[in-house]
Amino acid sequence: MHTGRSGPAVAIGLAFVLSVAGCTSAETSLSEPQASRPRVATTVPPAATTPPGPGSTATGSDEASATPSLTSGRRGLVEWIMALGVAGGADIPEETAVALLARGSCAEARKVARDAEQPLPAFYDGAAAACLAAFDGRDDLWAYAEEVASRALPLRDCLDRAVFALLSRLVDIHRKEPTITLERKAGAPGETLPCPRILRLIPEHGPPQGGYELKVVGVHLPPVVVIHFTQYIDFEPRDIPITVHSVGSTEAVFTVPPQLAGAERSVAVIPEGWPLGPIATPEFVYDDPDTAPTAPPAVSDNAPATSPSTLASPTPTNSP
Repeated sequence: MHTGRSGPAVAIGLAFVLSVAGCTSAETSLSEPQASRPRVATTVPPAATTPPGPGSTATGSDEASATPSLTSGRRGLVEWIMALGVAGGADIPEETAVALLARGSCAEARKVARDAEQPLPAFYDGAAAACLAAFDGRDDLWAYAEEVASRALPLRDCLDRAVFALLSRLVDIHRKEPTITLERKAGAPGETLPCPRILRLIPEHGPPQGGYELKVVGVHLPPVVVIHFTQYIDFEPRDIPITVHSVGSTEAVFTVPPQLAGAERSVAVIPEGWPLGPIATPEFVYDDPDTAPTAPPAVSDNAPATSPSTLASPTPTNSP
């Protein structure tokens, strides 16, 4: 089960303005920190290769413009990274670094990546260094960015994949056109930051006995998605993973499990792959058993025509 950590709000924007300060950190090989979030690690190829498409075991990322078409006059566009767009932000270092990169504050992103107490994987620092080299005249950083991009490093989630893909795009363009003048191009959400996310639940509440349908509406849901239906007993999570088919990468329907004995009424509903855990994801609420209606709520008239396809029976597990 994924967990998120709350904290001060992080300003997130998609306007790609240059707001870059100089960076004087020495460019040395960094030892890789241990991942602070549990993820299934994959191995990335050297940056000179185009990031693979969906289903790849290398990055799991679909970057439609890994090598952008370059315009005449030795000027070119590079598809830029996007922020998560989380209302209020989420103060985990990875999300903070992505938000800073998204708005072009690459010197600040390097500071976050190199934080002595919680350093990020080296490709976060490499992407920020490549950004400074491309847009702030720091040509001395290209060699470091290329060295980082050539390493075989684990990618844990969509944030890691998006940052590594940005580093790959910048390095690849520089290798082919060392004197090109780059401009940022707004990226497509599902390509530059393909994070699965649930935005809405229909219904948002229901009787505690369960047994009725719940539709989740979101973005970037994989064809087969694991929905974590997490209840809490004495503040300890009891995760019920439910595997279903999604429709159009935006909807999925499953049967609501019953409320566990002693569990709180609020339930976190999180798709596998969302990197911020319960942050910026909707909650399902069991009705008060003393006042709950006996009839289960209806999903809606526009629910998928087919019945929900549950691939594995939900079994409560203790989250790590």
